[in-house]
Amino acid sequence: MLEVRGLSVRYGPLLALDDASLEVLPGRICGLVGANGSGKSTLFNAVMGLVAPEAGTIIIDGTPGAIARRRGVVGYVPQEDAVDRDFPISVGEVVTTGRYGHMGPLRRPSRADRQAVEAAMERTGIDGLSRRQIGELSGGQRKRVFVARAIAQGARLLLLDEPFAGVDRVSEAAIVGLLRELAAEGCAVLVSTHDLGSLRELADDAVLLAGRVLAAGPIEQVLTPQAIAHAFGAEAAAGEGMLR
Repeated sequence: MLEVRGLSVRYGPLLALDDASLEVLPGRICGLVGANGSGKSTLFNAVMGLVAPEAGTIIIDGTPGAIARRRGVVGYVPQEDAVDRDFPISVGEVVTTGRYGHMGPLRRPSRADRQAVEAAMERTGIDGLSRRQIGELSGGQRKRVFVARAIAQGARLLLLDEPFAGVDRVSEAAIVGLLRELAAEGCAVLVSTHDLGSLRELADDAVLLAGRVLAAGPIEQVLTPQAIAHAFGAEAAAGEGMLR
């Protein structure tokens, strides 16, 4: 579903990603793992077309990334600090933006659009929050709003940038369960995190990132003590919680 080949991204003199290659397969959840500053958000920004790569290719669902994005193939759940909590938009309106690609130029939702939005909010457990302003919600609720937007959109590739940061355990469990359901339905899911504590319970595959791809593949092959020590340092590799 997602194929990244030889991707390099530079911010001025800083090489944020160096010749990164990875794949995310349909029906599987891939954990994008790395310390802060390892290039995880840069990779997401490149896939979403928010930064221009210096080199490399991004293929989504067999087509160039720009075409796939216009087709609504990709759904994005940003980091918490990327959400403007003061913007005067309701939960229902945020989820409805996922249907824009299905609407005409005036963006008037059809009955099918409204049904898709309602079904997505019900599935994510936010159907009772439709009229609430986005900034009034908890961190976990806001994450579910953006997952609902991706579901309403009909996205087959989901990108989640640090979705569990600042989220309570109940919301985290709800999001994990939902992602497993979506993967079982054939979606491809890429989740970034620097917390390895519960990654084995969530992901099928992993990509270990430190400015470049250190390892990629099935999670039990990637998250070895040696690889973790390389990416996070020896103390992280020695931590029992990291390796469970």
